[in-house]
Amino acid sequence: MQEPNPSRDWAVHVFGVHGAVRDSLCYAEEDTVAYVTGGGVVLYQGTTKLQRFLPASPDGQGITALAVCHSKKLLAVAEQGDKGPGITIFDLQTLKRRKLINFPEATCREFVSLAISSDGKYLAAQTGGPDWTLALWVWEKGKLVATARTISQPGQTVTQCLFQPGEDASIVSVVGEGVCKLFRIDAGNALKLMPSVLGKRESQGYTCHAWLMDYEAEESLVVGTREGEVLIIQEGEIRQSLRLDGGCGMTSLAAFSRGFVAGSTAATLSVIARESEAKPYRLERMFQVEATPGALAQQVAGVPSQASAAALGMPGFPGEQIVALAASPADDGVACLTSGNQLMMLSITAGERKGLYCSLQSMAPSFHTGDITGLATCIRRPLVATGSADCTVRIWNYQDRSCELVKRFDAEPLCLALHPTGYMLLAGFADKLRFMSVLADDLRGHNGKVRSLWWSADDTVMVTAGIDGAIYQWRVLDGKRERDFVQKGWAYTCAVGLQGLGNIPNSTGITSGGPASILAAASDKKLRLLEESSGSGGLVVVQEIETGSVLSHLAVGSGGRTVFTGDTDGSVRTYKLPLTKGAEYQEQHCTRGPISRLALNLDETLLFVGSGDGCVCVFDVKDRDPNRLAGRKEEGLAPSEEVLAGRGDIDDKRNRMAELEAQVVEVKAHNEYQLKLKELELNERVKELTEKAESETAAAKQKYDSLLIDRNDLETQYEERLNKAEEKYQTQLVALDSEYQRKIIAEMERYQELMKDREALNKRWEEQTATLEEQHNKAVEDIKAGFVEKLEQQEQLHLQLQEEARLFGKECKELQRQTEEDADREVEELKERWQKQVLTEKEACLRLKGENGLLRKKFDEQQKAIDDTKALLRAAEGDKRALRQEIEGLHRDIANLHKEVASRDDAIAEKEKRILDLKRKTQELEKFKFVLEYQCSELRSMLDPKDREVAEKNQEVQALEAKKQALHKSHQDAELVASELRLRQAGLQKEVLRQRLALTEGKQQLRQVQHDIYVVTQFIQSPDELKAAVAKLYQTHVTEDLKRPSTGSDHVGAADEMATRQQQLLEHTVDALKKKVDADRRIAQTTQRRLVTENAALIGEINELRREVQILKEQKAGAAAAAPPSGGK
Repeated sequence: MQEPNPSRDWAVHVFGVHGAVRDSLCYAEEDTVAYVTGGGVVLYQGTTKLQRFLPASPDGQGITALAVCHSKKLLAVAEQGDKGPGITIFDLQTLKRRKLINFPEATCREFVSLAISSDGKYLAAQTGGPDWTLALWVWEKGKLVATARTISQPGQTVTQCLFQPGEDASIVSVVGEGVCKLFRIDAGNALKLMPSVLGKRESQGYTCHAWLMDYEAEESLVVGTREGEVLIIQEGEIRQSLRLDGGCGMTSLAAFSRGFVAGSTAATLSVIARESEAKPYRLERMFQVEATPGALAQQVAGVPSQASAAALGMPGFPGEQIVALAASPADDGVACLTSGNQLMMLSITAGERKGLYCSLQSMAPSFHTGDITGLATCIRRPLVATGSADCTVRIWNYQDRSCELVKRFDAEPLCLALHPTGYMLLAGFADKLRFMSVLADDLRGHNGKVRSLWWSADDTVMVTAGIDGAIYQWRVLDGKRERDFVQKGWAYTCAVGLQGLGNIPNSTGITSGGPASILAAASDKKLRLLEESSGSGGLVVVQEIETGSVLSHLAVGSGGRTVFTGDTDGSVRTYKLPLTKGAEYQEQHCTRGPISRLALNLDETLLFVGSGDGCVCVFDVKDRDPNRLAGRKEEGLAPSEEVLAGRGDIDDKRNRMAELEAQVVEVKAHNEYQLKLKELELNERVKELTEKAESETAAAKQKYDSLLIDRNDLETQYEERLNKAEEKYQTQLVALDSEYQRKIIAEMERYQELMKDREALNKRWEEQTATLEEQHNKAVEDIKAGFVEKLEQQEQLHLQLQEEARLFGKECKELQRQTEEDADREVEELKERWQKQVLTEKEACLRLKGENGLLRKKFDEQQKAIDDTKALLRAAEGDKRALRQEIEGLHRDIANLHKEVASRDDAIAEKEKRILDLKRKTQELEKFKFVLEYQCSELRSMLDPKDREVAEKNQEVQALEAKKQALHKSHQDAELVASELRLRQAGLQKEVLRQRLALTEGKQQLRQVQHDIYVVTQFIQSPDELKAAVAKLYQTHVTEDLKRPSTGSDHVGAADEMATRQQQLLEHTVDALKKKVDADRRIAQTTQRRLVTENAALIGEINELRREVQILKEQKAGAAAAAPPSGGK
């Protein structure tokens, strides 16, 4: 038997998940989740439905725990085994193993939980019973740094361990039955037990816990109990307690930004959050996961705080529960895994804020929850049908990676066969066969369960096998049996037909006619070949092969070159046809559970494997017929997209279409009539509204005229009152003017006195300033001379330090060179020492072999002497006693020689084993060195053009930054111009105000002149008094007017008009500058967004090229490793 190649891809796609592992769901990337399946870990991307695989160890007996680091770069996988549990660290970027960690000190068989610190340095693992130990590793070195026993009383268990998130990753928490403890990692990497508030409470069953995203509060933790209670602990105290689901236990918790999500044994998801730090946590929404295939969830709306799920009457179902929860790194969803092998997503509505979850959707197709009991593929469509012990039949599309149909039955389907067109499905049950599409009559013949169905490629023949020991060949057209073979006691697990040489393939490559022989597998661990006998016309056994284990299913392609068999230990075997005695086979371990069904597609490029854990795996078949594959590619036969419909369905559809067309005509006529009635009604309504509007317009016009008359009357009254008020205020203004004139004269006198005092103070200040300047200049010269001396000293010290730095750099380079030479010399010495040690071991091995030969020769001589002695004893009975003593002594010598030979053999075996280990390590190191050099060269060749492109893009970004700075500078210049224009506008406004004040002053003077003239006119009857009054008037007004500049109303009007024009011009200029600045800002923002988008696209292309290169490397390595010897598969 040939061993499988572990370097090749494990599978193409897996329809299934292993929901029996607790906390087996985590996010590997923003939209990629990791979960456990039958033979490893699947990385599933929900948007594209693509899968990547991390296969389990060949010696492992199942995965028990998963953990991913905070950076999403590492994934830890724990597996159980007979020799002790093991942990594998995978790199999620390259999907390669980074580290293998064993725990030989443990007496248990498994790890129940794993956790990686946020800085990626530590790995914590909680072991199972009976020791229940928390182990801490520095995983990069593979060093176990600390252990701590987590239980203190018999009967306690531990279910989960976690690291505290954030920068401080020194706290590890564990919970379990009666256990809730916190450990701190001290400076010496030891685990120290911390005091916990839960240690003072009565012992409870703590089932799960999670660290809240409240980094301001220390030790912010939420713990779930078996009784449905949720405890919120902050800073070492229980801040809040919530009871959910009416006593149903909590199974999993996941924290998000606003709170956390709790899963229960009643298959409910409770969203618990708070609006702010000052408010308590409350139950916002609750979702019920339905067990019926196809149904997703029922949201329980309007749930009050701390409400009970049982009080709301939510339906529950036994056995279904939430197994694991995982919060998305983007805080936009929570992934959920149920014990019924279903993956779901608790998501938010588009546009809503993060953490506001409102819907429960399916992440992946609905998977089987029981063993796969039947599996069949379709020829013309990319479909595969599966039957399961959960009494359902599912149709999968392996190109779209989706589930197209789910059908539930009352009984368990035991085997399936798909029609080549994919429109009919034949299912075998305990007592009958069923055509799923055409509802044909059942075929009866077997007395027990039908375990296998095989349908010929031309649709004319079926072969069935059952546990009653019967194999029947049916003619499909009339439902009659053509051939049979019955042997009581042989419980057949599968039977397939093999085409003979006489069957001629048609144009589609499908062989016509029934099978020439039948290959059957039974529960007695034998594989039998049945052919038709020449005499009786029935089937007889012509060949039997011992397989060593029970083969659960067979799959043979239409080419008839190989047969694939499924084993109960989860492996797939490949036999060559025709079978020979002691036939060799290749074996590939696939799943954790037993293989229940196998099927091949038409061109034999894909192998579908159904396992006992409900998973459906899709594998690439590397060894395929090149001629047949080339013919298939030349034909270019694409999968069919036809839909099968009967004539009755078509007639019903036509009749229905005619009825609907008649209804459309009637509805159209009725709508036209209704539209006409509505149009008439609307016309009348418009006419009424028009008349009403005209009457209201006339009334409003009359009211407007009356209001206009009232307004004119009021304006006349207000003008009269205004004139009276102006006369009154003029008299008061004259009195105030005279009073203020007196005050101004007094202030002028005071101002002159203050100016004299200021001149005296200025003179004194100038004298003091001259004195201080002389003192300052003298002090500056003294300080300058001192600092010149210090500067010269510092320059000398600087030159000395430069010389010391140069000498120190030279010494460092010499020390580096000597260190490198010493390292190379030590490597060569180690290599020579190991080679000498290997030669010494070989010489010792040869020497021991020679000594062993001498001992064996001596043993043979002693044995011959014993035989001679026995002959002498028979001849001389008198010397019997003496010879007996000699014989006993010789027997003791022989025993000692046997012991010595055995010890020498053991020593030789140990030496040879050590030599092989050293050779293997040397070869692995050489391979690793060659691979690293090759990868480095390829990465350099790939990164050089991308680096040049990145440099060009950086230059473009710098040019745009320079353009942006120029625009910013122009914007600042525009702002300076605008500020200058604002200052000019303010000056013009002040000038306008001054001119207006001058105009007001002129008006006041004019009124004063009019008043003085009126006073002069009072002396018109007395010429002397009139002359004196006119002279006084001349002295009062004419002399002062000559000294005062002209302030006529014409100048004021021109100044106002000029200021208005300048203000409008400035406002227009400022608006134009603002528009230009906004346009430049928008252009700069658009350019920056375009550059960011192009940069992101380039980075995406670089990552895609790297992934393609990695995939090509893995495919090349897999093809090279899986390349068979000449003539083999």
